[in-house]
Amino acid sequence: ALAAPAPPRAERPTYTLGEKWLRDDGDYELVRIEEDRYVFTAPPDREIHLTKDLALLKDQRGGGVWECSPVSLTWPLEVGKWGSSRGSVTWPRRSPESVEIVWTVEAYETVRVPAGTFQAFRVHLAFTTSARFQFGGLRLWYASGARQYVKAEVVKGPGLAGPSKSPLAFQLVSLDRPAPRQTTLPAPTEPARLPVERGSSIGTPPAIAQPEVGSPPALYGESWAVVIGINRYQHPRIPRLRYAVNDAKAVERALRAQGFHQDRIFTLTDDQATKSAIEQLLGDELRQQLGPNDRLLVFFAGHGKTDRLRSGEEEGYLIPVDGDPARLFSSAISMTALRQISDRLSAKHILYIVDACYSGYAIFNRAIADDLLAEMVKKPAIQILTAGRQQDEAQERAGHGVFTDVLVRGLTGEAFAPGKPWLALEELGVWVKARVFAESNKKQLPQYGNLSGEGQFVFQKAALAVGSLAVTGKIAGVEVWLGDRKLGETTRGGTLLASDLPVGPYQLTARKPGHPDWQRTVEVVADQRVDVAIEIEERRLPPTIRGEDGGEMILIPAGEFRMGNTPEGLEPMRGFCRRMPKASGCRDEHYERDELPRKNIMLDAFYLDRFEVTNGVFERFVTVTGHRTLAERRGESAVWSVGSGGGQPANVTGASWRSPGGPGSGAEPTQPVVHVSWNDAAAYCRWAGKRLPTEAEWEKAARGPDERRYPWGDTWEATRANGGMTAKGTTPAGSYSRGASPYGVQDMAGNVWEWV
Repeated sequence: ALAAPAPPRAERPTYTLGEKWLRDDGDYELVRIEEDRYVFTAPPDREIHLTKDLALLKDQRGGGVWECSPVSLTWPLEVGKWGSSRGSVTWPRRSPESVEIVWTVEAYETVRVPAGTFQAFRVHLAFTTSARFQFGGLRLWYASGARQYVKAEVVKGPGLAGPSKSPLAFQLVSLDRPAPRQTTLPAPTEPARLPVERGSSIGTPPAIAQPEVGSPPALYGESWAVVIGINRYQHPRIPRLRYAVNDAKAVERALRAQGFHQDRIFTLTDDQATKSAIEQLLGDELRQQLGPNDRLLVFFAGHGKTDRLRSGEEEGYLIPVDGDPARLFSSAISMTALRQISDRLSAKHILYIVDACYSGYAIFNRAIADDLLAEMVKKPAIQILTAGRQQDEAQERAGHGVFTDVLVRGLTGEAFAPGKPWLALEELGVWVKARVFAESNKKQLPQYGNLSGEGQFVFQKAALAVGSLAVTGKIAGVEVWLGDRKLGETTRGGTLLASDLPVGPYQLTARKPGHPDWQRTVEVVADQRVDVAIEIEERRLPPTIRGEDGGEMILIPAGEFRMGNTPEGLEPMRGFCRRMPKASGCRDEHYERDELPRKNIMLDAFYLDRFEVTNGVFERFVTVTGHRTLAERRGESAVWSVGSGGGQPANVTGASWRSPGGPGSGAEPTQPVVHVSWNDAAAYCRWAGKRLPTEAEWEKAARGPDERRYPWGDTWEATRANGGMTAKGTTPAGSYSRGASPYGVQDMAGNVWEWV
């Protein structure tokens, strides 16, 4: 009986007692196999515990690595003890200046602890930092799937200058404490950074924040924003930009962290950002909505140009998507025009942030004393922060302009002084100017200040905001990925839940063999659960097909069935084996273990041959390939004989599929082929473009969904199968049509044994 060519679902390997695992720190031996874990030890007292959902990938030298996706480990823990892990440090971004490092834990090691103190945690650590950032003193959190927390202090480790495998040492400080106590380890060597998205693809988003709980009352009535990003200009003389749209989206997310509501953020990208659209939005629509205590932020990422006037002064222009560099006055938006539009708006504070290097605006700036800030936020102001001077060349890296990269980092926490929840534009300008100048290798010097008024646009410090994602599917066995992280597989009626996700957009992908990938961008919202239903439905497969060997195949539908037996159900087998202990099925003392316990198994749909492979079809295979069976090479095979004491197989010289009973016997074309080993059967399957069924697939095809003992029911009926100790030999395949399984597969009981 042969299954269709769909590849079987990957299964985790199993290991045997005494198996060696060669590691850099010693030779580990598998000394104990428990229900859900393997236990390896090495002298003098090292021990590694391994859950069975981790695969050990061995190379030819006997070494190996642990493949964890997602990481799921059980290891002995004790507060105050030391442990270490070894993981692969990888980052998908190309820039060497700033990288995303995903530390995949392979295994944990600790000293032995008393039995019963094991704790299970699900660990996935991802953070963004400098490529040369030292681990020393960095405080990390490990969150468990059970919403418990383990605090681990990183105390040593190498610098990271490229992809490598490095050890990471940690000390366990506390268990199951939502807010573990602080330790005396040194502070991080540089301010911790919230992750910032790199590149144009949507994967794991940056950590988006919300205003801190307990902050002073808001200084503004409403917060409004116009965010503009232009990569592709309509005029052929204007060069394209790579990251302006990315910059606009990153700023939009950072503004949401600042309390800007999504409904009050207006984003214009590429063809949307025409001169008329920008002027209409600022000059007409927002003029009717802004209140006297509101604030407005306008972000522009695109090309800017400076025009020298007859008086010798300079006029700066923002070039919209339909702008013409030869007709700046009529096709671009001047700073004078923006000043005029701003004067018509009733907002208390207006801030223009321009990611373009140009001049032509009259600004003034000064330092701000803390005791003056409270007064200055009450006064109106029109302010500007721009990426650089006219002669500067805007720098780009890792999917963003350097200016916007620094700006977003500042808004999401880095620019705020310790213990200070407020940040004025003047303070942000000082911070951005210094870092952009340094990180652009002194090629770019931002400018900032007031266009009018003495007030200050103020930002509020934010804290990390998270939400959750609940994914359901219509069918089982669909792989669900969140960016490059696998959430798991769907089950019928089940839900995959991803908790504590930083708010923002995520790329959700669902995959199932035989179906096109399903993708959607989902937005995680702070303190909310977002429900997503995957629209992959069961394929409508034909009930029968023809395989490449011409054999008819029957569809076995996807679904759950009960596999195995009960102790009571095995009693007839026990009685048979007591009477005939040398029978082939009884010589394996583990037959009961193979059948117990009865369990629910979920299978995808597959096709199975209606009939057993016959001598006629097998002969075509041998003729085409020249294959010689194991029995032919050995010159003998076991032949079943019938005697008064019951049937027993005996080796017969010359027996093979060509001569099933030995020399002088013949192979009828319609009879099922016999004397084939598992390797012979697998070779035939490869030739036919198929594979052998798994044991679970075979059992479902034989028993159906209702747990019957035989293909036709629970009682043996000799008229439905060629079986019993009185049978004289095999019969043509499909001779007992009344013995078909619930799906129509023939000879699943009786006639010949079948390989899986």
